[in-house]
Amino acid sequence: MNSEEQNKNSLQKGLTVLSLFDGISCGYEALNRAGIKVSAYYASEINATSIAISKYNHPDIIQIGDVRDIDISKLPQIDILIGGSPCQNFSFSGTGKGAVTIEGIEVTTLEQYLELKNQGFEFEGYSYLFWEYVRILQEVQPKYFLLENVKMAEKWRNIITKTLGYDPILINSNLLSAQNRPRLYWSNIADIKQPKDKGIYIKDVLQDTYSPKEMLSEKILNRFQPLKSTYCVGTTKPKFRTIGQRDYVFGDDNKMGCLVATDYKQPKQVLHNGVLRKISPIEAERFQTLEDDYTKYGLFENEVKEVSNTKRFEAIGNGWTVDIIAHILKHIK
Repeated sequence: MNSEEQNKNSLQKGLTVLSLFDGISCGYEALNRAGIKVSAYYASEINATSIAISKYNHPDIIQIGDVRDIDISKLPQIDILIGGSPCQNFSFSGTGKGAVTIEGIEVTTLEQYLELKNQGFEFEGYSYLFWEYVRILQEVQPKYFLLENVKMAEKWRNIITKTLGYDPILINSNLLSAQNRPRLYWSNIADIKQPKDKGIYIKDVLQDTYSPKEMLSEKILNRFQPLKSTYCVGTTKPKFRTIGQRDYVFGDDNKMGCLVATDYKQPKQVLHNGVLRKISPIEAERFQTLEDDYTKYGLFENEVKEVSNTKRFEAIGNGWTVDIIAHILKHIK
């Protein structure tokens, strides 16, 4: 049996998946949408709310805890490894330092990381966990792998590319959703193409009604200033500081700004039908092409509980745009 026949056989039987930094299991959702059968899905995640949401939606997922504690010898052969390692230290909007120790030592190889780890060095932030992804990738040797991360300085992009042996493809979620979310994807899945633009805008995903929770205070409403921009229609920036992401106001014909975990502090703002308000959790889910109310409930210690809006926004912002991941996975043959 040649390799192509073996791959087809695996797809027919179902793939064994290991998802690192799994969050709310957007990867599982994407596999389902891509029409890929899953025989077993192992998830590494430490956030209690994300795990609860995942368990509620997909009770068959096997949670295996912290990526730093994974013992590959206890897992079956993995067909595909997926994950989006923490981005804060790689991101232009974060520190941009990359994978570093708290002393400022740059970690540029797996060997160096393992040596520093064994010597008891501590690391700044969480972007260093990319090297845990690499450790597991080398130990598992899966048929396929997929790593997602943000746009970053060329130096760190090149380090990741050299380590993984594949050039990334930059895909913006705005092609398949109403959200601007450019992301880099490294993968050995062959011939990944850009998706065709579906032409989805904010007006296509907003709810017809909204609750008092989505209303802005009079103080914020009075700060609104229109802007001549293709990115947004205005801002609610206070006079005493420079404009920030949470100050932008997006119009019906705009694409939404990138959802992030800290949106729980102040969800994105829209001007719709003459009303300036915050987006709802359902609308946030739609920007990530999740099903409505995917994050509404969680299974906490075998008890179903409603998830607070703040926790929902945090989980959604940390997630993937499901349709983008499904598009990539459809290239598996």
